[in-house]
Amino acid sequence: MNRKTFMLSLVAIALFASIGAAVAAGSSDSSTTTSSSTTSSTAATTSTSSDSSTTTSTTSVAATEGGTVVVEADAAGTITVAVENSALRLVSVDVNAGWTVESTDEEADEIDVDFRNGDQKVEADIELVNGEVVSKIETGTVGTDDNDDDDDSTPSTTIPLEDGTHVIDLKGAGSMTVAVTNGQLTLVSTDLATGWELTDSKTDTDEIEIKVTDGTVEVEAEVEIDDGALTWDVEVDDDKDDDSDHDDKDHGEEHEDHDDHGGDQGQDDD
Repeated sequence: MNRKTFMLSLVAIALFASIGAAVAAGSSDSSTTTSSSTTSSTAATTSTSSDSSTTTSTTSVAATEGGTVVVEADAAGTITVAVENSALRLVSVDVNAGWTVESTDEEADEIDVDFRNGDQKVEADIELVNGEVVSKIETGTVGTDDNDDDDDSTPSTTIPLEDGTHVIDLKGAGSMTVAVTNGQLTLVSTDLATGWELTDSKTDTDEIEIKVTDGTVEVEAEVEIDDGALTWDVEVDDDKDDDSDHDDKDHGEEHEDHDDHGGDQGQDDD
């Protein structure tokens, strides 16, 4: 190998080495490392289930001490609760047009509010569970109830005492509207269904009582201010069974009279 050939070989080797280094550097630059970050956010979790007659929706939100939570009670309105000292407190119930509050039950870890609009009902169950406010809203219709024992009275309803008007359902007899002004109670109006009439009314600054009847059934409503809250009861008294008993008794007395007359006639014949 002459000197010229040797020098050309060295140049070629150097050139190939340079090209190889450049290719390796390009591969290194094009290779990237990708890292991903996961961001989580706390939001309301809602699940819904339904059957042929009712629909139930459950929602959970984080409970913040000193904060409030507004619960949507479907079409009936909204319920505002506060979290204080690791317990629930009912702040207010805002009812939509056509709906009335049928009953409320308030405890430290659970608040129940039932709404009614004709044969439509909404039942709200709000609980404090493991640092979350869990609300279960059940909607449906009121079924036919043939049990007279269940129809005689309605559980009392209690809500916080605040200025404003309240419409109270009279269980088929219509409704009554009361107002709270500066801690005093007044009867605004009674809107009775066809065939019903007002038979008795007593009003005071802290208590109102009315009685209405359709001639067969009597409905009695009592509204009062007690311990900083507004409470009302509605009782239904069905006189049909009593009238039937009286009729049976009267018929029995008539039969006895006939028997007595028969006996007297027999004695006269003798």
